[in-house]
Amino acid sequence: MLDYLYSQHYTTGDDLSEVLRRQWRENLGLELQTAKMAATQFNTAVYKGDFKGMAQSDLNQWPDPALLLDFFYGDNASGTSWNTGPFSRLLDDAKGTVDRAERIRKAAECDRAAMEGMALIPLVFDSRHNLMKPYVSGLPLNAASVLQFKYAWVETN
Repeated sequence: MLDYLYSQHYTTGDDLSEVLRRQWRENLGLELQTAKMAATQFNTAVYKGDFKGMAQSDLNQWPDPALLLDFFYGDNASGTSWNTGPFSRLLDDAKGTVDRAERIRKAAECDRAAMEGMALIPLVFDSRHNLMKPYVSGLPLNAASVLQFKYAWVETN
């Protein structure tokens, strides 16, 4: 039996956990035990590596790739138990780089190292589609797909 943990703040977690549970049972013969947790419990379980299987997280909420790569940093690497000294040193170097182009290049090297080491295997790539009426203004779109409605307004003219 494998565990699939997800935070209560992961909006599609219930649906996704059910799809994964069925697919893994039908196609792989594996049972998946799902657990929806409060954010503090989820974070504690993930950082301690206190699960057998996987944990779901919204990794796309970071505006800087070097910050996203923190997930793989440190002795336990957010519960993955993956750790390489060269990766940590390279990430420290990327974070300390002021020039944006050079920082992105170094972050890409870190990403390549993490993917080659298979510290994480992506199961799902979420996507969002936002349709807007032409009279809605002030609703900027960003790379993290976070809509900031407090800046939006409806033009009445």
